[in-house]
Amino acid sequence: MSKSEQRKLIKERIEALSAHQKARYSQTICESLLRQPEVLSSHVVLSYLATDKEVDLDYFNRVLADNGYVVCYPRVNGDKLDVYLSRDDHYLLSQYGIREPDPLSSLPIDPEVIDLVILPCLGFDEKMNRLGHGKGYYDRFLTGLKAERIAVGFEVQKLDEVVHDENDIRMNKIISERNVYRYLENPLF
Repeated sequence: MSKSEQRKLIKERIEALSAHQKARYSQTICESLLRQPEVLSSHVVLSYLATDKEVDLDYFNRVLADNGYVVCYPRVNGDKLDVYLSRDDHYLLSQYGIREPDPLSSLPIDPEVIDLVILPCLGFDEKMNRLGHGKGYYDRFLTGLKAERIAVGFEVQKLDEVVHDENDIRMNKIISERNVYRYLENPLF
C-alpha cells in the first residue's frame, strides 16, 4: 500500500467516527498527555490547533497555559513552520483550513527553546512512524531539533506499518485513546 493509499484509508476511518466519539477520545488523549513525564518536565511546549479531523487538544493547551507552561503553535511560512506564542487567542485560518497564530499579534518563539512537540498525525504505527498529510512541514521542522516528540491520533488511525522514508522523523511516543506507544531502542522479543 502506498502513502496515498494509506492516507485515503485513514481519512475514511476518521470520517466514520462521530463528533461525539472524536470529542470523547480527544478528552481521553488530553488527560493521558497531562500525565506524561515529558509533559510534566517541560516548560515550552509546541502544540497545535486541531481541525475537525484531528485530536482536539484545546483542553490540554488550556490546562498547560493555566499552569504556567509556555504553549506555542506553528504557522506555515512558505515551505517551513514558524512558531508563535499566541496572545488573546488571535488566530487566522490558513489556506489549509487550519487555525494558526496571527503573526501581528503573537510573539515569535525560537524553536531551540522548545522542550516538547505535540504533533497531529494522519496515521501511525507501533514503530513510532507518523504519517502526515504529505507536505513535510513537521519533518523539516523537527530535523535537528532536540525536543521530545509525541504524536497523537485516534486508534482507528493506527496502521500495521506506515510507509516511510529517510525524511520521515520517528516519534518518541504516540498516544491514542486506548494506548501509549513508546519507542523502544532495543526491544526485547
